[in-house]
Amino acid sequence: MQPQSRKSAGRLATIPGSTRGYDTPAIRQQKRRAASSKFDGRSESLSGEPKSSSPIVVHLSLASVLVGCTGAFQVFAQTGGGAILVYAPLTLACWLILIQILSPVRFPKESWHELLPLFVLCLAPTLSVLWSSYQQKTVNDAVTLIVFGLLGITISKYLNFDARLRTAALVLGGLLVISVLVVILAPIYGIDNDTRSIAWRGVFLNKNSLGRVAAIELLLSAYLFIKASGFLRMAWLLSILLSVLVVLNSDSQTALVAALAGLVVALILERRTYRRNLASRFATILVASYILLSNLIPLAGPIIAGYLSRDTTLTGRTFLWTFANQFADQKPILGWGFGAVWQTAGGVGDAISQQLTFVPGSAHNGLIDLRLQLGLLGIGLFALGLWLLVRRMLKSTSAAAQYPWKIGYVVLILTMDLAESTFYFGLTWFLAWIFLSDYRSKIGGLS
Repeated sequence: MQPQSRKSAGRLATIPGSTRGYDTPAIRQQKRRAASSKFDGRSESLSGEPKSSSPIVVHLSLASVLVGCTGAFQVFAQTGGGAILVYAPLTLACWLILIQILSPVRFPKESWHELLPLFVLCLAPTLSVLWSSYQQKTVNDAVTLIVFGLLGITISKYLNFDARLRTAALVLGGLLVISVLVVILAPIYGIDNDTRSIAWRGVFLNKNSLGRVAAIELLLSAYLFIKASGFLRMAWLLSILLSVLVVLNSDSQTALVAALAGLVVALILERRTYRRNLASRFATILVASYILLSNLIPLAGPIIAGYLSRDTTLTGRTFLWTFANQFADQKPILGWGFGAVWQTAGGVGDAISQQLTFVPGSAHNGLIDLRLQLGLLGIGLFALGLWLLVRRMLKSTSAAAQYPWKIGYVVLILTMDLAESTFYFGLTWFLAWIFLSDYRSKIGGLS
């Protein structure tokens, strides 16, 4: 029996964390490495990902980019100050590049196929400088688009899914609180009063921008409420109630419908098991549904509104879509150039505005806007890039708790895009990569 006891003790010495048996130098070194590892699996995030410490500058960069791309506070600085707030995220790219160089954490380089969705989604907007009616505007917008996408991917390397969403929820929730205070204390700035409605706009340029932020905050808060426990659940419940209050008072019906659509889809998928071999099918259904509904809205929207005793022009959108399509027919393949239609003096946008009683900032339909600016080529590349992005996200998502909410965000922005043209808008574009990027899953996440 004596030899067998020694053999058992030897086996115990090889068990990690065992306090019995022999402790060799190799085992002691292994224990020290495990204790000092930045990716210690003992601490897990809400969705089951590993978490650890991360540079505070990454959280600050995420917060700064979010404030900049929402366009918050431009209502107080309509000229130069507003432009600085919008383009401030571009300067933060230098911060993250320095972090990448100086950080002790080394990430594997992306292979070409991992960045392919961003490349495809940016291809037509970037190439359109060659045929754009206003090349300088196209260059600026295309550069901003690329930088926002790369910033989203870079941040997702340093922060895991829960950390990204928690920081985003705190920032957007803070903007909603400030907006409510501005409505109460300075209604001349906080209330959007025009010929169509009187609604909250808070610290944003218009009520639709406020509604967009509130809709996204509602989805973020719902995820964090479901995954959290204890006192934190109460905090996120208050954020949900705040988001509902703001989106209702912003009178942005598109934001309300989009928020409900994204939330319902996420909650339904939360109760189902996803199989990764369905990624291609799921991506195809989402993209095809978006294209189908985008084409049906101009036809079915007024009919549905009539049954509901609402404005059958959809707040003037039907007239806008008619004139936008007329100009799109003039350049059906390539369009007029990305960013070259709206906010350019003497451009196509001005010609469309002259036919209307209001000045639109977009075509208020993502597919019509794509056709107007990038033609059929742009629509094809957009559909392909979105399909690749959703497919890759579903295949690479490491935690099953994440995918319902990632799909929920895709549904939210595509539903909003049916009547607001928001996918290429700074906030929704940047958050698409914050939500859907999973480039750090090979090495663990940071919180």
